[in-house]
Amino acid sequence: MRCDIATSKAFYGQAFGWIFTDYGLAYCELASGKIKSRFDASFPVVIGGPLVVLCDDDLEVIYDRVEVAGGVIVKHIFYFLGGQRFQFTDSRSILVGSMVRAQLNLIQV
Repeated sequence: MRCDIATSKAFYGQAFGWIFTDYGLAYCELASGKIKSRFDASFPVVIGGPLVVLCDDDLEVIYDRVEVAGGVIVKHIFYFLGGQRFQFTDSRSILVGSMVRAQLNLIQV
């Protein structure tokens, strides 16, 4: 299976607000203000690879936006040592996580 650039752009643009720059029909750069990456249709999509986890500031908002964009929540928001996270499949059935880091309340002595 190859990356469907148009489907990926529509989903991640709606869910995460990413901006895309096209470089032909099979390649685009994505930017979020925090990261730059790409969608590249010349490489096969590997299902079952490492879990990509995206960090954000407002997990509940992203959770809702992922659902509206057509993502399927497969693990609802849960706490772990580093913060909170949920997992979803995107428009291509790729498993992705989204998290917010824990706020540490440090006491200065």
